[in-house]
Parts: sequence; C-alpha cells; structure tokens
Amino acid sequence: MTIDELNSLLSLATSQNIFYRRLYDIAESAPSRSINSLDEWRTLPFLTKKGLLAATIAERSFLPVHDVDYISSSSGTTGSLPLFSPRSQLTEYEYRDWHSSKAVLASTPVPHQQEFFIEQREFPPRLVVIDPRNPAATAKLARAAGVDTIWAFLFHVPLIAEHLAREGVAKNIKSIEITGEACSRSQLEEIERYFPNATVTSCYGTSEVENSPMGVPCRPISSQEPLSVYHPKDGMFIELLDTNSWSSLPLEAGAEGELVITAYRGEPAAFPFIRYKTGDKARIVETSCAQHGSFSFTIIGRVEMDFVKLPGGMLQADEVERALRAFPEDVEDKFEAHVFEEGAGGVRVVLRVIPKRSIDLAALAQPLASTIRISPESTYAEAAARGLMAKLECEELEHSDSIAKRKRIVRHIV
Repeated sequence: MTIDELNSLLSLATSQNIFYRRLYDIAESAPSRSINSLDEWRTLPFLTKKGLLAATIAERSFLPVHDVDYISSSSGTTGSLPLFSPRSQLTEYEYRDWHSSKAVLASTPVPHQQEFFIEQREFPPRLVVIDPRNPAATAKLARAAGVDTIWAFLFHVPLIAEHLAREGVAKNIKSIEITGEACSRSQLEEIERYFPNATVTSCYGTSEVENSPMGVPCRPISSQEPLSVYHPKDGMFIELLDTNSWSSLPLEAGAEGELVITAYRGEPAAFPFIRYKTGDKARIVETSCAQHGSFSFTIIGRVEMDFVKLPGGMLQADEVERALRAFPEDVEDKFEAHVFEEGAGGVRVVLRVIPKRSIDLAALAQPLASTIRISPESTYAEAAARGLMAKLECEELEHSDSIAKRKRIVRHIV
C-alpha cells in the first residue's frame, strides 16, 4: 500500500467510524484525519486486541448489519475473552494455485467462504469439514467424497492423519495448506510420512482480521526446507516494531520484531484494520523475494508467549527449537519450556521434550543448555554457571489429545 492509499484509508476510517475517531481522539466537530508521510503515519496510535474487545461490534462495523457477510470469533487461546469480528470480504484466497480437485477437507471456520472460492474456479463446491472430536467419522466422509486436498489448522492434522490413512485417503492427498501456528520440523516429517504425495504450503493469518490470511505462501515447505515463508497479500501494509523500544524497524533481511498490519481490500469492508499489533514476532527472510518481488517474512512465535526475559538475556522459542535440532537422534523439536519465577530473582527452567529413544534426559540437559543462546554473548549454561539462574532441567513431555494450539513457553510465578 502506498502513502496515498494509506491516507485514503485513514480518511475513510475517521470520517464515518466512531471507533477510529475515538481511538485517535478526534473531536465530534473535527474533520477526518489525514497524513502526508510515513513519519506521520507512524504517529498513529496502535490498534490492539484489548481495544477491540472494549468496543461493541456495532461501534466497529463500517456496514449495516444486513451487509455483513459473517461474524468470526477468535479462539481466546491467549487467555483473553473471545473476540467477535464482522467480516464481509469473501475473496481472500485468490492466491492459491488452484487445481482440479474432487473434494476438499477443511478445518477453516467458515465453510461457505471456502465453497465460494471453489465455485469461482468453476468446480463443484464439495467440502468436508473436519470434526476434531470425531476424526474417524470425518475420515469416512472424506473417503466417500473423494477428498484429495486439505486446508487445515496444523493442530488438527495429527488428529485426522491416522484415520485418513486407515481409510485409504492419505495416499490420494496431493495438496495440503496448513495454518494456525508455526510448523516444527518433526510435525512436518509426520505430515510427509502420512501424506507422501502431497505438496505442503503454509499461510499466516488471524481470525479477527478482514483480508486474512495476511501472509500467503512464498514457496512449499518440506523437511529439507521447513521454514514457512510468506509474502504480504495485496491490500496489506506491514510494519515491524522493536519489542523493547516499540520503534519501527526497516524491512531488511534478518530484522526481527512484532508484526503490525494494516489490512484493507476496498469496499465493502466490515472493518479495516489500521496499525494492528498482532502479538506475533516476525523475521524478514528476504528484502526482495526473487519470485514475488516484495519482501518475505516468517513468524517465529508470539511476542508474549514465545519468549521470556531471563537474568542476563532472553529465552526464545525458536532458539530452543534450533538447539533441539542439534540432537536429532535423541529428541524431537516439539517442546514446552516452563519458566518458574520463584521470588528474590530466582529463576528455574524445566524443558519438557519428546525423546526418540531411551535416553537420560537429565544428562541431556547440560549439552542442551550449552547450545541454547540467551544473548549474543552467552549460552544458558554460561549464565547458570554465573549464578544468574538454576541449571536447566529436562523432563519428558506428556502426550496430549488436546485440540488447542500448543504453548511453547509457559511462565509460572511461584
């Protein structure tokens, strides 16, 4: 989006919508707001989920209720209340390289939106919705429908994979698009094992944002190249914030910060998002993607849930994942890091992992701690040796049948 496009959006939002006039503290008699430069744009207050929750749908909607196509709800996995958001755009999946498909198996929350996309490509809108509590029945329906494509939340795939294989469906799957959370190498290897003939891609979005997904697949992912890389979709303006100073970062390869998005595809729009703090931490992969022209990025975790400050540094989920991959014979790269803050500056970290063989996890803790960096200057083991925190502990991660997203870092204040 250009400065002119951003200015037009800002003018639209502050001329007719009570939510944005209130957010920007615009007097009732004052005209709509405008900007002439990116520096002026960066002075606008951020839009946050907390701010959205504080307003009613009527205050947020740009459309009369009979023109709203559907209302989405967030999962509330971060512990906050679910957020209900009006949506009107149906043309949100045109980035897909669509192929002739017999039927699609999907866990995306709005089936009619997916059916509309398929119909636009002049194919029968045959779609089976995943029921995570009845995966066996889902697999039988998938076989009856002739499913050969899957669009699913990542945490639904393990629930249905074995059932699809048992029904003889898995070998027929030729395309899988996953979303909802970062895919670890071990999860990807499991997908490839069950679905050997499928091309796997990943998209990035959030349920509350109109024009989601905001990040569309830059290339397929595989166990040889497991990084999920996205480029911004049309109608998106992306900013990156330093998580300490909240200043804007240049979109250059290697830059890391909180992802801030502005999303507007044009009218009819139920609610354009302007400078929305997603809570996701992103890394710029390429300044200019050779295939798509624009920059590309990847999501490395949640700002609040995927890193925690430690004495002498910071424990980051992607760094723990990197360290676990240094021991491929011993453990998977799925984990939970439980950080216990025990008062008087005492910090203890218990890393729960999945062993691949019979190993002494207590003995593995020391080489892991020597591999995990908590700052450019220090590993976890070095910080523990200086008495900044307790030595790293390792335990086995218990199996869970939960259908929710996993939390990789969990804080406990004792």
